Amino acid sequence: MNYIDVVPGLKEILDKSQEDIQKILGRPVTVNYKINKHKHSFDDLTNAVCLACEITLPELKSNSRIQKLVIARQIFCWFGYNWCKFTVTDIGLFIGRDHSTVIVSREKVNDMMDINDQEYMQKMELVRMNLLKK
Repeated sequence: MNYIDVVPGLKEILDKSQEDIQKILGRPVTVNYKINKHKHSFDDLTNAVCLACEITLPELKSNSRIQKLVIARQIFCWFGYNWCKFTVTDIGLFIGRDHSTVIVSREKVNDMMDINDQEYMQKMELVRMNLLKK
């Protein structure tokens, strides 16, 4: 979805702003219409992951190595960094892990997506759909 097409009058406002900036600077400028549409909070991400993976927040933050929980934490790290643009340090602090664990988790999810692992792919799609509902 492109916000320029959905928000009435947005394109005109941005075009007018571009003209005003050009007048002020006395030179041509380009307005970047790209808007980050994946701006979510930790609560949004937590709810999306817990719902998709059928776990609770305490389970997500737990030290358990049960596979279901490990996968949920890895997916949380991947979406937190790639969609929500949180830092690896902030993600780690939120789930009680070191930043390096967050990096390894993201890499693991990337590896699973590369081989089209169905368990990961299904959960990733559910999280994505949950986040887009927000």
